Amino acid sequence: MKKILIPVVIVVAVAALVAAVVIVTGNMKARKHDPLTAYSDTYGGDMNGCSHDVYVKLQDDGMVSVLYYDKDWYGQDPEISEYIVPASLLAEIEEVFDRCGMYAYNNLPDNPVQILDGGTSSYRFSCGDLQVYFGDRNIIPTKGGEGIREINGIIRQAAEAGEKLPGLVHPESSEDYEYGWTPEEGTVDIHVNEYSRGNLYFSFGNASGNELTVGSRARVFLLDGDVRQEVFAEDEDHEITVYSEYFNESNTIEVGRLQPGMYVITFGDYEDEFEIH
Repeated sequence: MKKILIPVVIVVAVAALVAAVVIVTGNMKARKHDPLTAYSDTYGGDMNGCSHDVYVKLQDDGMVSVLYYDKDWYGQDPEISEYIVPASLLAEIEEVFDRCGMYAYNNLPDNPVQILDGGTSSYRFSCGDLQVYFGDRNIIPTKGGEGIREINGIIRQAAEAGEKLPGLVHPESSEDYEYGWTPEEGTVDIHVNEYSRGNLYFSFGNASGNELTVGSRARVFLLDGDVRQEVFAEDEDHEITVYSEYFNESNTIEVGRLQPGMYVITFGDYEDEFEIH
């Protein structure tokens, strides 16, 4: 009888343990990480300086932002499309992430085949303390590659069904590899080149041949004919060094969500009109 009872006891104990796991986790598979809060798929690094990226991020209000960022060369202002979608999108991405075992992809072997000056894709998953980062400079398992394609299809479908937010309108370029904006020869000017997630990016262009320092604060006004209504102002004055280069680094101001309309940004004696649509 003892030879029969021992296996029975073991089976009962194992069954009890499995039941406990199910009660605690809600499924047969214990969670290996915190919930997913952000995902990105970025492509860049080729000779033209292009960028083709998608960013998914949980917002403070519980909704999710999906942002597409595209430019074909380094001198082009980026085309940005932003959408607000339900938080369930992150759960759908996480299901593929878990199913394909991508939580273990931090130490993938390097791909021995590297293309000099060639563009590369990189993927990042943020799950609390677990940050998973890999790309096509690694040897990605077939299942992982299929999972990335599935994830990006899920994101695109969610974006198409979501709320598209107003964005910055860029002037159309008639030629490939033509700057969307350049300062006139002998002048210094200011230009709004990007608006995303409530942040406005502006930069100085300097074709004067001289370095200068501009002291002021950024202000943004909504235009209604000749009337300017201030919608944003920095808290205090500060200085920006404008180097003797056509294009200086961008400055960022957090203006919040702008409604469709014509606007003007000012910094000292410099200003630029732009459209949000």
